[in-house]
Amino acid sequence: MLCEQSSFGARLMRVLILTAGFGDGHNTAAANVSQALNEITNGRADSPVYDPISLANPVMAGLLQHGYQIAITSLPKIWRFLYSKSETVDLAHPPVELFNGILDWLEIEMKRFRPSAIVSTYPLYASLIRRLDPGIPVYTIITDSITVHRSWVTTPSTLHFVTDEKSKAVAASLGLAAESVRVTGFPVAPDFARQKMSARTQLKRLLWICSTGTSNTITTLRSLLDNLAEEISITIVLGRQEARLSGPIERELCRHTGRRDVAVLGWCTKIPHLMATHDFILTKAGGATTHECFASGIPMGINYVVPGQEEGNAELALSSGCAIHISKASDTGTVIQNLVASGKYTELAGSIAATGISDGAFRIAREIIAAQANAASS
Repeated sequence: MLCEQSSFGARLMRVLILTAGFGDGHNTAAANVSQALNEITNGRADSPVYDPISLANPVMAGLLQHGYQIAITSLPKIWRFLYSKSETVDLAHPPVELFNGILDWLEIEMKRFRPSAIVSTYPLYASLIRRLDPGIPVYTIITDSITVHRSWVTTPSTLHFVTDEKSKAVAASLGLAAESVRVTGFPVAPDFARQKMSARTQLKRLLWICSTGTSNTITTLRSLLDNLAEEISITIVLGRQEARLSGPIERELCRHTGRRDVAVLGWCTKIPHLMATHDFILTKAGGATTHECFASGIPMGINYVVPGQEEGNAELALSSGCAIHISKASDTGTVIQNLVASGKYTELAGSIAATGISDGAFRIAREIIAAQANAASS
């Protein structure tokens, strides 16, 4: 049932949101849509977020996630091969159960929670849900742009949400009906929609989200310290790489004799604030990060692209004039300094300020609420 009481204001929506711990984009999208549903319905949406892969088999999930991080960080050629081969897997009719226990976990949770709809931010789940309940509405959020993996569209959903028009065209070319695809932008944190975007005219504060191997990171740091004007401060966010990178970065900073202001942060929950208060970001082209940059209007220096899945994100940012690609770590500081000296920085800032969608989570939530309301009244 969609609601437990008759009046719209008293409705309790039960929406089960499913994610997976392979990259931050899936988890980010899931959490933000849950928050947006709760805000729009004034707390009348029960929308828990679960990772069935981790819950069904935590040991296997941990090994897979660890292997995924190693592959995308240190073994890109192997990851490209695996990513390409995975396009041939038919998730609608798998030859064997791909992940032991996931189907059982879903069946138990769907009987317990009795959702009126399910939101998926990971491509595996739609086919499993259809095997359990062919009629339940499933809403799929495609978290990468342009390079849409075929697994996202193997099992059609009630609606598919994509980040941009190019991604919609790609999804249609893979067989999705155009009327089932909505362009909403990426569901970035609702805080992005609430904060004021300031015009950027000067590069004074640089934000760097680390994601590459240790050697590459230290080479990048040396280039920044040696080649950027000293009045440009640097904030380094290590995130899930803190244990691996904090020691080498601190040792490198101790060897540097300059007077530059450098801050090193570990896991950070204030990314919207950091993006709003900095002038340029150095980062990989993750789905969530790329669109968070669009939403906050911060120009990008893309220093790493995970083969296959992130190539479309980079293409979108570069073709929109919102980013530059920095291919060599040793050139990072020089490239950014030349960006400022040439005046190209202000062009990037202007382009990205006109590009971003900051309310993607709310757009998706409204689409789900409207679709559910229409289904209930028909």
